[in-house]
Amino acid sequence: MVIDTLSETIEKLKEAQKNLERIRSTYKDNSELLNIYEPSAKYLVDSMKDRLNELLNEEVDLKLSQPDKDVDLWIRINGEDFQSGKGPIGLVGNFLSKLSNANRQSLNLIAKARNIDIKSITNEFPLSFDLTTTATGSLKLGLKSPNLKVDIDDEQLDMFSYNKDPWEKLRELATQNEMAVESMQLLLSALASAEDEEILSGLVEKYNERDVLKIIHYAKQVTPSSQSNIDAISFEGNSVTFRQRIVNTTKHTRKQLSKQAKKLVNKEFVHGKGKVRGVDLDDKSLIIRPFVFEDVKHDEIRCYLLNDDGEQSLERFLKKRVKVSGFVVYSSNNKLLRLEAEEITVE
Repeated sequence: MVIDTLSETIEKLKEAQKNLERIRSTYKDNSELLNIYEPSAKYLVDSMKDRLNELLNEEVDLKLSQPDKDVDLWIRINGEDFQSGKGPIGLVGNFLSKLSNANRQSLNLIAKARNIDIKSITNEFPLSFDLTTTATGSLKLGLKSPNLKVDIDDEQLDMFSYNKDPWEKLRELATQNEMAVESMQLLLSALASAEDEEILSGLVEKYNERDVLKIIHYAKQVTPSSQSNIDAISFEGNSVTFRQRIVNTTKHTRKQLSKQAKKLVNKEFVHGKGKVRGVDLDDKSLIIRPFVFEDVKHDEIRCYLLNDDGEQSLERFLKKRVKVSGFVVYSSNNKLLRLEAEEITVE
C-alpha cells in the first residue's frame, strides 16, 4: 500500500538523520574521520528525502519543493524560430545532443584529473531535461544534474555494522554525483573563458593545455554557428559558480573561443574530414586534400598520427575519406602547418 511505503520511507529517513547526527557527535573532535564518514551519511539522508519526494509526487501529486528549486541550470535559446516557449524540435534536439556530448567529454577530463578510469564506472551520467515556457522570442530549458541512487535497506543505515561495502558504494555514488556536476561547471567555464581571461587562466592552472584546448573545442559546439537559426544561447543557474551569473553566447563566441585557444599555444583541437591523397612513409604522414573543419574547406594539410603503429596503418588510409580528431598547428601568420591526429577513422 502507498501509506505503508510512505511510512517505511519516513522511518528510514528518520533513521538516516539520526545516524548522521550520531556520526557528527561521535567524530566532532576528529575532523579526519568526520570527513570520511559524514559525506556518505549526508548522501544517504538526501537520497531518502528524494525518495520521499518521489513517492509524494507520484502517489498524491504533492512535492516537497518548488520545481524551480530542482533546476540546476537554465538554458535560454533565442532566435526568429523560437517564439512563446516553442521552437523547431530538430534544432532543439540537435542542441541537446551536442550539449550531452560536450558534457560527456568534460566528464572524461574530470575523471582524468581525478585519476579515475571512466570506463570502470558502471553508472551513466544522464542529464534530465525539463522544458518550460518563457517570454516570447525564446525557449527555455531546465536541466537538473543527475542524482545517482542506490537501493537502501535497514542494515545500510547502521554506521557501525561490520559490513563496509554499502558505505563504500555510497561514497562512490557521491563522488560520481560530484563529477557530474563538476563536468557541467567545467563546460560552462570554458564557454565563459571566451570573454574572461581570468577564467581561462584558471583552466590552464588546473588542466594541461591539450585538455583545455579539447574542452574549448566542445564548448564551441554548443554555441550558435554562423549558419544557425539560433542567434544566442545563455546559461544561468546553480551550475554557474563564477563571478558572472549568466553566460551569454552568440554567433561571435565560436571565433572568440578559437582566439583564446590560440593564446595558449598555436594549436586548436578540431574534428575534421577529408580524403587521403598521399602517404609519405619517410616522415610517416598523410596528405589530406581537401580538409574541412569548422565548416571551412582548406586546400590541403599534412597529417601526423600521434599514436602511429607502423607504416601499414598509414597505407590503409590511402584514397579513403576519413574523419580526423586532433590538433591543428598554426604558423605565426595563422596559416595551417600540420595536423597532429589523435584519432583517424575511415568514413
